[in-house]
Amino acid sequence: MNLSLYRRRGYDLVTGVRVVSTTGFTQQSYNTSEQINQGVELMLSGSPIRTKDWTWSLSGNIAYNQNYLTKFDSPTGSVFGDILVGYPQGKIMTGLSTGIDPATGLYTFKLRDDVATLDMPERYHYIYYIGTSNHPWTGGVSTNLTWKHLTLSMSSSFSLGGKILNQIPVQSSYGSLSKSTINKIYNVRNDVYSAHNNVVRDAANRWTPSNPITDGYPR
Repeated sequence: MNLSLYRRRGYDLVTGVRVVSTTGFTQQSYNTSEQINQGVELMLSGSPIRTKDWTWSLSGNIAYNQNYLTKFDSPTGSVFGDILVGYPQGKIMTGLSTGIDPATGLYTFKLRDDVATLDMPERYHYIYYIGTSNHPWTGGVSTNLTWKHLTLSMSSSFSLGGKILNQIPVQSSYGSLSKSTINKIYNVRNDVYSAHNNVVRDAANRWTPSNPITDGYPR
């Protein structure tokens, strides 16, 4: 058995930063960041059977890793990519839907409790951290069965705890819609089933002016 605990701090980590395209590039890499990696790993191994002709060995491990950004200095003053101090790599930030507005067919979102202390644009007042796409739990098991000079080996691995957004890419460019439009679409989570996509059949159960439902899909 082997149990390992670790906590490591990385300095001068390289990050891609957006730059003015007239330089001939849209992105350059700089030493911008510091990050903490910490976790625990347990490894077990043994041989339940060991005779003259037979040997059966087993080994397995399980590990938990957590990382988060502690510092980010952008040489251009802008943030590019999946970067936010205090959060891990692969973080997922999204709104928490509170239902569908029967008048517009658009999702409504939960307002953060700490809005008064946020020095951010209004759209961030509705964004929550829900997890990371990098699985924090990983591990595996392997076994070997040997009879004289013949060996059978098998192995498996797993990863747990990762998140993914269940979001359908759409052809529409919501950012190009006029801000004067009364039914302004603010993000791709709205109107996703009306953008000429192939979707599952139950997506037909969506909001329309003549069917203003709040327990199905948005407009």
